[in-house]
Amino acid sequence: VEDHAGGAPLDGWAQPFQYVPAYAYEEEDSQALRSDDGFYAPDTYQLYSPGMDGNPGFEETLKQRDNIVSWDEDRTWRTLYSERQRTYLLNKGRRQ
Repeated sequence: VEDHAGGAPLDGWAQPFQYVPAYAYEEEDSQALRSDDGFYAPDTYQLYSPGMDGNPGFEETLKQRDNIVSWDEDRTWRTLYSERQRTYLLNKGRRQ
């Protein structure tokens, strides 16, 4: 993961990782993610990549599906990326 001009490290899609400590979740310009049940990782911090689409899903939680997040112990995003990689490779083979 590269650092760009002293800013946050970038993910694989050249988007900056987001780090939000729990004390900052309620701030006006907070980048903290939440579901209908409240903030994720409510007692610690959030560290996440907004994923391939670059949309973290502040307004539409369905957009959070491809986020890579520190609080997801099951790493549910892996299934989505496996499917996308398989589709990419199949399509690439058809183009050659």
